[in-house]
Amino acid sequence: MSVKAIEPDPTQLECTAKIQQLEQKIIQITQECGAVKYCACSSPGKGTSQDPYKIANIQDLQKLRSIWKDNRGKYFIVTQNIDLSSIANFAPLPPFKGILDGNNKKILHLKIDGTDLSSQRYTGLFGTIARTGQVKNLRLENILVKGAQIVGGLAGELSGRIDNSYVTGQVLGTKKYYSVGGLVGRSDGGSRITDSYATAKVSGVYYVGGLVGKLFQGTIQSSYATGTVSGIGNTPDSVDQIGGLVGHNYGTIQSSYATGNVSGRYHIGGLVGLSGSGHQALFVKINNSYATGNVSGRMITGGLVGDNRGTITKCYAIGHVSGKDRIGGLVGWNPGRIENSYVSGAFEKRAPD
Repeated sequence: MSVKAIEPDPTQLECTAKIQQLEQKIIQITQECGAVKYCACSSPGKGTSQDPYKIANIQDLQKLRSIWKDNRGKYFIVTQNIDLSSIANFAPLPPFKGILDGNNKKILHLKIDGTDLSSQRYTGLFGTIARTGQVKNLRLENILVKGAQIVGGLAGELSGRIDNSYVTGQVLGTKKYYSVGGLVGRSDGGSRITDSYATAKVSGVYYVGGLVGKLFQGTIQSSYATGTVSGIGNTPDSVDQIGGLVGHNYGTIQSSYATGNVSGRYHIGGLVGLSGSGHQALFVKINNSYATGNVSGRMITGGLVGDNRGTITKCYAIGHVSGKDRIGGLVGWNPGRIENSYVSGAFEKRAPD
């Protein structure tokens, strides 16, 4: 008995061919990605250093509030630029305790309005970066961050590390006795910022800096700020502490600089508003750093530091300085120590009110 041959279905043949082509394309992409550290064709990740969790969009970023909230010891990498312009008021991410590699990707158009005092204490992309937390290689562009208390573009408070990251845009703080910085609002003991910068316009009432509002027993290394920094306090008891890089320094600043213009009322400096305080003031250091912006204050105003109670070594200032009392081209008031430093900018004493 003869058996009739079954003719293949043309549609099935076409689908089979397309599947084979797709399989070859996947193999090709996989081979090409072999030379790349992380690839969009890879899995969502396992949170290890070799296979970090991938953050490719807004939904992935929001996972840091939910399934990735318990992130101590976990690794993350940003794989695509993320545009947040669709979110009118982005809530700061909860305390971050892991390791995030921004992979030189950008987070764009972050908008936060935390000016309601009851809404949040720490305002920034991350409310806080904990002692075990590290953020590196991350770019924040065209941000608008406003807060009532401790405010920074990348983080309200830093206890861990930030490396090779930057912020552009605007950062604003509205209440007294708190800290406002272009990158970080307050950088606490053991914290470290290296190879990072901010070009953001920064304004606030107390402890305002182009990069960091208040540096407390931390370190800033090889970093800078270029944005204008303004103190907006106008009360009789205002103490301001406004600096082109740091508002109040109680740590170590090394090989860093500021170029933006700085203005305020009291303790105003091109680099630092107030450096050092208390019985350990001389352990507070500024080394090999400089400021070039113009500085304007009412009292205790300097081209580099408004009020220096720590140690300044191998630094200089070249901006124009103006004020009404206790002003100087390098330092406005100096109970501390200055070594191998100089000034080349002019300064003028304005008539009192």
